[in-house]
Amino acid sequence: MRWIAALVTTPIVASVVIAVRFTGALQLLEWAAYDQSFQLRPREAIDERIVLVTIEEADLGELGQWPLSDATLAQLIRNLNQYQPTVIGLDLYRDLPVEPGHQDWVEVMASTPNLIGVEKAIGRTVAPPTQLDQRGQVALTDLLVDADGKVRRGLLSHDNPADQLRLGLGPELALRYLSERGILLEVIEPEQKAYRLGQADFVPFRSHDGGYIRTNAGGYQTLINFRGHANRFPQISLTEVLNNQLDPDMVRDRIVIIGSVAASLNDLFYTPYSSRLINTPEATPGVVIHANLASTLLSSALEGRAVIRVWAEPLEWAWILVWSGVGTLGYWRLIEANRHSQRVLTRLAVWIASVVLAGGILLASSYLAFLAGWWIPVVPSFLALFGSASAIAGYEILKLQQYRVELAQQNLKLEQDKIRAEVASQAKSQFLAKMSHELRTPLNTILGFTQLMSQDLSLDSQQKESLNIITLSGEHLLNLINDVLEISKIEAGRVVLHETSFNLHNLLDTLRAMLAPKAVEKGLQFQIESDSNLPKFVTTDEGKLRQVLINLLNNAIKFTSAGEVTLRVRRQAAGGRLRRERASTERSSNVSAERSQGIGRDRGDGGDRGGTGPASSSPSSSSSSPLILQFAVQDTGPGIAPDEVSTLFDIFTQGKAGQTAFEGVGLGLPISQQLVHLMGGEITVETVLNQGTTFQFDIQASLTPAPQAPLPPAQQVVGLAPDQPSFRLLIAEDEPVSRKLLTKLLTSLGFEVRAAANGKEAVELWERWHPDLIWMDMQMPVMDGCEATRWIRARGKVESRGNGVDGKENRVEGRENKTTHHPSPTTHHPPPTTPIIIALTASAFEADRARSLAAGCDDFVSKPFRRDEILAKMSQYLGVRYQ
Repeated sequence: MRWIAALVTTPIVASVVIAVRFTGALQLLEWAAYDQSFQLRPREAIDERIVLVTIEEADLGELGQWPLSDATLAQLIRNLNQYQPTVIGLDLYRDLPVEPGHQDWVEVMASTPNLIGVEKAIGRTVAPPTQLDQRGQVALTDLLVDADGKVRRGLLSHDNPADQLRLGLGPELALRYLSERGILLEVIEPEQKAYRLGQADFVPFRSHDGGYIRTNAGGYQTLINFRGHANRFPQISLTEVLNNQLDPDMVRDRIVIIGSVAASLNDLFYTPYSSRLINTPEATPGVVIHANLASTLLSSALEGRAVIRVWAEPLEWAWILVWSGVGTLGYWRLIEANRHSQRVLTRLAVWIASVVLAGGILLASSYLAFLAGWWIPVVPSFLALFGSASAIAGYEILKLQQYRVELAQQNLKLEQDKIRAEVASQAKSQFLAKMSHELRTPLNTILGFTQLMSQDLSLDSQQKESLNIITLSGEHLLNLINDVLEISKIEAGRVVLHETSFNLHNLLDTLRAMLAPKAVEKGLQFQIESDSNLPKFVTTDEGKLRQVLINLLNNAIKFTSAGEVTLRVRRQAAGGRLRRERASTERSSNVSAERSQGIGRDRGDGGDRGGTGPASSSPSSSSSSPLILQFAVQDTGPGIAPDEVSTLFDIFTQGKAGQTAFEGVGLGLPISQQLVHLMGGEITVETVLNQGTTFQFDIQASLTPAPQAPLPPAQQVVGLAPDQPSFRLLIAEDEPVSRKLLTKLLTSLGFEVRAAANGKEAVELWERWHPDLIWMDMQMPVMDGCEATRWIRARGKVESRGNGVDGKENRVEGRENKTTHHPSPTTHHPPPTTPIIIALTASAFEADRARSLAAGCDDFVSKPFRRDEILAKMSQYLGVRYQ
């Protein structure tokens, strides 16, 4: 499309410029450009062949007469002629006698064959001296003045009123000088009036030459190649000649021109050298212009100095067309170099650069041509360049504006689609949140009571097996729910890291205890191999790491019918430096993206599932050193077909083996890959058909010191350790079954427990009973958990401020009081303490966690909870010790 625009724009702009040029509108500008070439040209040497005898104001004052008397002129010519000049030109009108001395003057004219008088033949005429006219010693003194008042052309010849062909004063003097040296004017083409004079050829000026438009080209005109002002010629004053105060060699064999330079005589004209941008233009006497024309002819004939020539009109048109194309293509090429930019300012900058660059080349080439003697039109060419570049730039900007309008319309449509998608996504999130809550609540009851029942020592093996089946089925259902929620969070960009310090060896032991029975049931060997230098306590997102390992190990067990499944864990050696750098880069970009969404990285509190209790510390507060952990899950299963490897990590996609197994929904691997990416790694797969598959990944982690007092395994906890204060726990839960489950779990260990069915009851119980810790459900009737938490926090601050103690001191004092004092609702009791509040909810979205913490909760536990998680949280926040 740009090529078409360029091909159309170039001739159109050139045609318009040529048409404008024919109107004469560009003539003055072109003359000005022509004059600047003269002024920029290096200074010419003084022409010693031409001597000016000047009549100055001082001469007029000394002689006291104007016009000069015939006697003065006669004496002037005799004094000059005695030094044998080649020719003398008298640039003074002498058609009438001026006494005294007229007869003497007549004799001088008759006896001086090298004296040339002048007449004026154009406009108001002035007759020549009769004696000189009879001898053919007369030339024209007429000068051609352009419309701007400057002389650029000179008359070589013209007819006088008597139809006699006269030469101009400068040409007449130059031809006589050259003829003395054997150089005569030769005719080259009579019809074209082309002549040769020594080393130069001359053709007559035409009305459209150079920058001229419809100019009177009468007579035989030529462009004067000016040498400069009067200082380019030797000068001597009239008085000095009359007093014979001159060097004879200055006049001998020279052209002598006598003329006025006095300002009062008004024989002044403007030339290309008269142009001044700041100062007043300097006028040039007519005698100097005649000298410049004579010097033009002498230098071209004797030295081959350039005569100002011009192109034929068709060639000038082609030149204008070329620069129109340069403007079009030049801008187009520059914009192509920056084609990705969609800014109008950039397009304008490119336009300015293209015009300045091409314009500079045009001016430089025109100036160099002028130095060689050619007058090439500058203004029309520059106008064509400017016009074509502007036209293309306007076309590009118009396209850009049109593109922006279309883009704005598309953005508006995308924004509308985005709003609709966000509404749909919000509806989906609300649906998933609701379904998650509704499914997790009964699952919490099922899994919770199975955990309680599994502690019963009176159970026989068959009952324990039944409980184990219920637990595994419930956890399988929970995993499916978690997968759906996890993929929805990944799609929404809401997944973040929750880094905690945990026991990596315990995690591996838990995986062994959880998955080994499944492998054994299928007749498989299940092994976990780890390096001897594998650190025990590390900091990373334990939950996500556990989820990835369970997904990969479950898949390996599910699709392997014979042989073994092995998990290898390595601490990566120094050779993995490049991988660490890659992981660090990806991880940093993920964290930046999360923070840009206002989510950020969650600080570990040491109390997540499998946490280390109160001695745990967050990565930000403990000394740690980075490391890379490498995991590989290898099986001896059927392998994966090569054409299925590329789609392994697509959601809801299963290979043939997965479709045959009729298990899962195709989310495990996509979720695992996303979670590993978040932890700074990537899952890779190596597979051989009928031999097995290995899934491998590495993650970033950091070493952390071992905790001071780790918790005993949750299944071994039977109660509270002795020598501890009494701990009061408040359960705020609207679901009766869930409330009963948690109450039974906590009371069985020896805690004092009270329960509330909604947030309002929880606030009232807090005011009366002063619990140390509140397990706060977030979704309750009457007053939800967030509102109840905010109310307790606000009231606790007021009470603490009123009693002059801070929240921490108030908590300690309240716990000490509760060991000895149990007030009734009707008796006076100490001020309410500020308790630990842990959110306990079936909602599993990050937004629910953030909302709970923002309301004032100290921590967040999602249902279904595990018994070890509940125990770890209370150990962390209350310092509870178990036995």
